[in-house]
Amino acid sequence: MFFAITIFIIILLVFVIIAYMLYSDYQVQQEMDKKLLISRQKNIIDETDDILMNVTQIPFSNRMIVILQNRILSSLQIIATVQNSIQVQQRINDMSSQIEITKTSPSRDTQFAPPANADQSLKMIRTMRRLRQILRKEFNRGRISKNDFVDEDKVLEINIYKIQFSNLMNNIEEALTNNQNGTARDLIKGGLGSLNKLQFRDSWLEGVKNHLEEILARINSEAEKRLEQEMANEKAKESDIDILFMPKKKW
Repeated sequence: MFFAITIFIIILLVFVIIAYMLYSDYQVQQEMDKKLLISRQKNIIDETDDILMNVTQIPFSNRMIVILQNRILSSLQIIATVQNSIQVQQRINDMSSQIEITKTSPSRDTQFAPPANADQSLKMIRTMRRLRQILRKEFNRGRISKNDFVDEDKVLEINIYKIQFSNLMNNIEEALTNNQNGTARDLIKGGLGSLNKLQFRDSWLEGVKNHLEEILARINSEAEKRLEQEMANEKAKESDIDILFMPKKKW
């Protein structure tokens, strides 16, 4: 009897130890999952904050700013489900207020302004490409409507084209300044080819197209004039040679 009780106690202790270890592992895993979730949401918040810092350089619409602010708010709300923090709740309240302010603010000027230099243009293109990825993610999560996604994505795509054509114009002007007309002509033809493939062109892109066609016409006209001058000079040289070897007249 005593032996049976001893065995039972031992088995019970073993069971308690195993249960405790399983529960301990579960607690550790829960804590790891919690930290991972918070880390992911903080990365989303940091990424979105970083993009919003470029709001003065990139023509964001109010709608785009609200989309980004809602992205931050959603991440904060997810964090709040696993972390009961006064700071997190305060930021949720602040972000909610900012969203309401943005919604009621006057519409922002979304007119495109060419980048000042190559570094700025590269930064703008990278930011806009990140924005397009964010838009698609938010749309796939059901946080924005299809119309908002299509409209804002289209604006970003067109602005990327504008930056690229702005850089192209600078390269063309540089080639012309260095009297590299052949290089300029190749760049213009490539640019016009790309412009003609675009399904949509606004007034800015139409202006670029017209300007490129004017420059190309000027380069071709100057090339034709040089060719005519060279042919005239060659003809004059041939005439001088003919005169030199003409039979001398007897007076």
